[in-house]
Amino acid sequence: MYAGMKKNDRSNKEVFKTGDEWMKEVIARELKNPANLPPIRTFAESFKTRDEKQQKVLYDQIFIKGNSRAVEEYVAALPGNRKAITMGGLWRDRGGALFKQGRLDEAIEAWKSSIRSSLSEPTNSELPHKGALIPVPNDPGSLDEYGDFMACANNIAQCYMKQKKLAEALDWLEECRCLHKSWGASRAPSSLPWNVLLVPVQDFIVLFIKMLMRQEHIFTELGNTSAAYAAVYSAFKHRANFLTNTDILKEEVEGTWTRYVQMRHPDPRNIDDLKLIDSSLQVRGAWKKIKIPSTNPSPPPRIGPAIAVYEGRLYMFGGEHETGKALMDGWVLDLHDMDGWHPIAGLPARTPAIYHQPLIVHKDKGYLFQGQETLRVFDFKTETWSEVQTSLRGNTPWRNFMPKNYLIAYSAHLYEGKIYVFGGREEWGAYGRNVMMSLDLETLQWDVVSGTVEVKGDVKHPGPRGYACSWVVGDRFYVTLGSAKREDQGADADHTYFDLWLFDLTTHAWTSHKMRGNTPCLRTQAAYSYNPSWNKAVVFG
Repeated sequence: MYAGMKKNDRSNKEVFKTGDEWMKEVIARELKNPANLPPIRTFAESFKTRDEKQQKVLYDQIFIKGNSRAVEEYVAALPGNRKAITMGGLWRDRGGALFKQGRLDEAIEAWKSSIRSSLSEPTNSELPHKGALIPVPNDPGSLDEYGDFMACANNIAQCYMKQKKLAEALDWLEECRCLHKSWGASRAPSSLPWNVLLVPVQDFIVLFIKMLMRQEHIFTELGNTSAAYAAVYSAFKHRANFLTNTDILKEEVEGTWTRYVQMRHPDPRNIDDLKLIDSSLQVRGAWKKIKIPSTNPSPPPRIGPAIAVYEGRLYMFGGEHETGKALMDGWVLDLHDMDGWHPIAGLPARTPAIYHQPLIVHKDKGYLFQGQETLRVFDFKTETWSEVQTSLRGNTPWRNFMPKNYLIAYSAHLYEGKIYVFGGREEWGAYGRNVMMSLDLETLQWDVVSGTVEVKGDVKHPGPRGYACSWVVGDRFYVTLGSAKREDQGADADHTYFDLWLFDLTTHAWTSHKMRGNTPCLRTQAAYSYNPSWNKAVVFG
């Protein structure tokens, strides 16, 4: 009710004759003194004091019948960015009304229009957003705006779930997750990934937990129980930390959590329940254990060896024995004949222990980088080892760049005659690095391409990590998953990543992308491989 107007001054018919008449009254009030009025974020908020019958009449006129001329006149009267904010509110409320009527496709488009309007994006802009960081130009730190966008994304996902369009639903739930992350990034762009700002506001937390529980539902339906477990675990933690004084979502979250902690992933008890329900999100296949003939001698069990394939033969060097002893031996397995492992020349005596350090193949050589200026080189033709000396461009002292003179758990790939190395750890207990560097195999000179030796936060670059999954496609270096070791904050304080980064090998620029589809859960020390024939990457364990 407007100031100075009593409820019974005029009949409902006179005051709420049409939505257009009410809109004109709002416009007149706005034009009279726009500077002293708060922005009307949603029309639902603007008529909270009206009785239910009056609200229904107004709601039907504006949000169902959609008197667009009055809406345009009202929005045009608003100053500055309030045009975008208010138009976003209009579309959001219209989406809610359409959803209640079961008009799901129209509701989806209305909520998309709400997001585009609020972000001042073109009407045909791509949604959901491609990037993982979604800025809000009107007010970069506005919790309300991010909450509104999260609500729209959640609602769109709910529509797609009702329509059994699981891929689309997962895309919009990921949009919601990225919006949650983007709010913290907008407030603290230099924070380390594990220091992300959490929002202790109930409505915001409830939106986030609802997103997680919808992810859990879809992942469970797809048989991806590890991702479902990760989602419900995050929901459980957020609820325990921020909703302790309320029963909101308590039964749903705690009940689901209790069920998942009693399972393995995948759980053998559920194998017969798995079904192919969406070929775009699931892969049918079966594991086959390959029998390798026994040989004497044969390689002892190990973890973290240097491995490479050259002309149909699998080469393996070093690693860590199950007793913790460093192994320095070499072995080869013919992948065509499969006639068993055969010993070959082991590593030179002065070689540091090999542990999660890949052997990069270029022409007839395998290159082993261990964080030192000295590079170990294996000749596949003669099956012998040699060493070459490298240097940092500009004669920068190596210790300034690699203080521990040792690097493990990094990612490395060959591109146009250069070895690109990302991340890794200099020693046990170290956080990890986010440095991208390259070695020209002709000049034997290193270049630091991106990142810093010091542990720093930057939302525009991947966080420091080791044991990431990575692959190169064309001129793009992909990095995902992995972990940052944080022993200084406790034995169980590792930060495990759930992100996807692309490094352009021509422009040397990073971009953050979404984890789309039926994703693996956050993890580290996984096995991975890229298959160019499929144009797909495989992650296991």
